[in-house]
Amino acid sequence: MIILFCSLFLILPLSAVTRNIEESIFIDAPVEQVWKKVTHFHEYPQWNPSIQSISGDCKKGSNIRIKCTSTSGRKWDLPVLITEVEKNTKLAWKGSAWGISGEQSFLLEKVSCSQCKFTITEQFSGWYLFIVWRLMKPSLATSFTNHCIALKNTCEKNTSH
Repeated sequence: MIILFCSLFLILPLSAVTRNIEESIFIDAPVEQVWKKVTHFHEYPQWNPSIQSISGDCKKGSNIRIKCTSTSGRKWDLPVLITEVEKNTKLAWKGSAWGISGEQSFLLEKVSCSQCKFTITEQFSGWYLFIVWRLMKPSLATSFTNHCIALKNTCEKNTSH
């Protein structure tokens, strides 16, 4: 009985382990144009080399599937649920894999008529996170940076024409 109690005492706090990662970038394009790139899932492979496909509808409550490749070359097939869609402001989804849950958000903030701030953020939770966070964080940070740069490049290229 004592061993069971001690095991629970050690395991339960690990289920509350959370970690966050965030990256932001200023994009010289109207917020409406950036929003279109963020929400038109079928176009992701054209501008984001780590995304092979995103299938499903961009509306709250929709289940979508993201097929992507991490910066380390690992292929992922992730089912996620869209939890928020606020036009020109926020897109959020959540999913889980390997004992880790993630809630990712894309936030857009209008700076001027021709510029916005884009932020990608994700909160992770789960017992396995305690073990793998140090391995995950560098790859995730690179992936988030690459996503921001790719979005900026495609939106600014489309603005210059």
